[in-house]
Amino acid sequence: MLLWAALAAIALRYLIPRWRRQPPERPDSRATRPLSGIEPTGPNGSWTRRDHLRGAGTAALTALALLGVSAFAFSGMERLPDNSSADMVLSGIFFGTAIGLTMAAVWAVVCLAKAALAHGH
Repeated sequence: MLLWAALAAIALRYLIPRWRRQPPERPDSRATRPLSGIEPTGPNGSWTRRDHLRGAGTAALTALALLGVSAFAFSGMERLPDNSSADMVLSGIFFGTAIGLTMAAVWAVVCLAKAALAHGH
């Protein structure tokens, strides 16, 4: 395991400067978009307060959907015997949706903070 970490560190040591030198293929690449997929509508592609609020709304809806799936998986886990196959599958679904729920909630808070600090409409 330590060998893989060392190889990854060496590879990143040489790759990161190379990535920084290369310009992006296009300014509107998928890597520069936020997780919500909201496009900026301001002048010259700038982000407006409304854009950030739409991103926060999308993240909040995603968090609510993941909360529902997570609650469904948790209630199923409670009814099944421990260490059964179905219990293990529901445990994995619960764990994955809990991580996604946390990420979506954090993204909603970040978008709300950006909206509070944004200029424009």
